[in-house]
Amino acid sequence: MPDRFLSALGGGALGVAAMGGRSTMRHSVIIGKFLPFHRGHAHLIERGQALCDRLTVIVFSTPWEPIPGSARAASVAELFPDVRVVHEVADHPDPYDDRTWDYWVWALRRVAPDADTLITSEGYGDEYARRLGMGHVCVDQGRQAVPISGTLIREDPIRHWDQLTPGMRPFFVRRVVAVGAESTGKTTLCQRLADDFGTEWVPEYGREFLEAKGEGTGKALCEYWDLLTIAQEQARREDAAARRANRVLLCDTDLMVTDAFGAFYFGGGPPEVREMADQRARLYSLHLLLSTQNTWIDDGTRDCAESDREWFQGRYRSELRWRRQRFVELPGGEAGYTEAKRALEDLVSSSTIQRQ
Repeated sequence: MPDRFLSALGGGALGVAAMGGRSTMRHSVIIGKFLPFHRGHAHLIERGQALCDRLTVIVFSTPWEPIPGSARAASVAELFPDVRVVHEVADHPDPYDDRTWDYWVWALRRVAPDADTLITSEGYGDEYARRLGMGHVCVDQGRQAVPISGTLIREDPIRHWDQLTPGMRPFFVRRVVAVGAESTGKTTLCQRLADDFGTEWVPEYGREFLEAKGEGTGKALCEYWDLLTIAQEQARREDAAARRANRVLLCDTDLMVTDAFGAFYFGGGPPEVREMADQRARLYSLHLLLSTQNTWIDDGTRDCAESDREWFQGRYRSELRWRRQRFVELPGGEAGYTEAKRALEDLVSSSTIQRQ
């Protein structure tokens, strides 16, 4: 993923060749919020790498920002493993006036005391470099090479989706979960909607786990601690798919469902599963509650009887209301698919950051 993303930027270092090759700059610094880390930032870092022997990137953040600074720094480090990346938490505003210049001069010098050049794409770069006693290289201040900014993405992330780096996409992707009793058509709906929107969908890991567990011995029974194993792997696979998704991610289940099976089988599952379900609830933009009017099909993998469907349906409905999750209760048949598709179209037109 990093190589494909960087190659898509297209000739980030071409300007260096035009300037006569590598500069004599030894240690350069780039500092910024990277909120979020996008293609324009990647272009800046590529140019910085080509211009100097050593590059340090300082990602500064405040505690109240919607995307943790640690995640932004990790995203930079992922794409640029040869660059030194430092995350700094600061409670000072951007360096735009005399009240804050002293802090930012101190902060940069503390992290990179031997740096000789500041690399920016901002208008304040000249003044900042002067106060630091450094040289200054300004790259694409007019945003002509990569016409994007963090402000534009925050205002409309869906429109500017392709400008996001992979590590930032989970904070903007719309996660949509299909829930409902067994044999209500969740998997088929996820597959169809994923095809419609050109995106990823996440299958139910619990079925795969139990099929593997019972291989050679017939159908396996779910044991108490199996639920925690299933929940952890389901969450891991979903988070991995969120990096690859195109604006919306379809999920065949979530941990609220895993917790419901714990209640059904054991009168209550592992508390860790419930805790994970509570923590992850804020990730989801929409739940689609499928109808029990859809025909029951016993495909040999069903864990419950047809008569249990209403128990699960009532459980999901009450859990969604208790968690104050946005959900749409779909009618049966093709009308349910049509309504689900319309709901997703409305969803991807909204602009919000999904808190992790």
